[in-house]
Amino acid sequence: MSLGLVSYDGSHEFYAEFTDYDSSQLDEWLREHILGNFTLSEMKDPYFEAKGNQRLFKGEAEWVVTHPKGLKAWLKSFGEKIVCASSGNTYDWVLFRSLLGVKYKEDLPEYIDGWSMDVISLFRWEGHIPGGEDFKEDFIGVQDRSKKHNALVDARVARDLYLKLEAGRPHSNYVGAVRYGKLVYLSGHGPMQTDGTYLSGKVPDQISTEEAYQAARLTGLNLLATLKAEIGDLDQVKQVIKVLGMVNASPDFREHPQVINGFSDLMVEVFGEPGRGARSAVGMGSLPNQIPVEVEMIVEIK
Repeated sequence: MSLGLVSYDGSHEFYAEFTDYDSSQLDEWLREHILGNFTLSEMKDPYFEAKGNQRLFKGEAEWVVTHPKGLKAWLKSFGEKIVCASSGNTYDWVLFRSLLGVKYKEDLPEYIDGWSMDVISLFRWEGHIPGGEDFKEDFIGVQDRSKKHNALVDARVARDLYLKLEAGRPHSNYVGAVRYGKLVYLSGHGPMQTDGTYLSGKVPDQISTEEAYQAARLTGLNLLATLKAEIGDLDQVKQVIKVLGMVNASPDFREHPQVINGFSDLMVEVFGEPGRGARSAVGMGSLPNQIPVEVEMIVEIK
């Protein structure tokens, strides 16, 4: 009846309400919780709008999938193989594959990985026990649950659940974030891409100042993901207190502040004036795995 997809970094969203479902199969629960949470009911059929980071569709499934800006085009736009994750993996994966017209693994398009992830199984594997209808929202600290069962809202919840589980995974003898009173100390993060790999290169010998600026911005997105996983809602941030930005730079490089501006500009975009904190931008002879930037941050929460 509907489909919601959110990218790993939260920067791209896809939402569709299908009009060619079998209405004879609707029961009272579906009418109340699914149809009742449709957001495009008043729009014409068919309907498409690119709105900010979203693509919004209303229409028959085949039209939504094959539209020049539709599902297939959206999936291809990432330019890399996508691993799908959901909180109802078996059922969701079957529905997703049916939308794409895929029966067998060999029929999957080249931009879809044949292995999908079940976030609820991961939740159990990490030692948590699902309990109650709202256990996902409880775990990630969602306050507003009025739109629960809207496909896009549920996709955001699944993403945030995965990110919180990922952030809590022990990589070494440290954690991604520590709370001390109203302060949250965030460990150093680098420019990790959606496929789990990191940008690399020394500035400016291997990558330019502008490219390093974008790497710092990507690092900011990763820090925000860890912060959101820790506190549940970025609206809880009261003030960015201190930022330490490190640039993997040649000895004669002078534009360290311009590089770390990629991070600081993002914080102001997200938080407004409270995103403007004290900052250091320093050069390093090297950084782990030759990443171009690493940033750590302290924030105050409400």
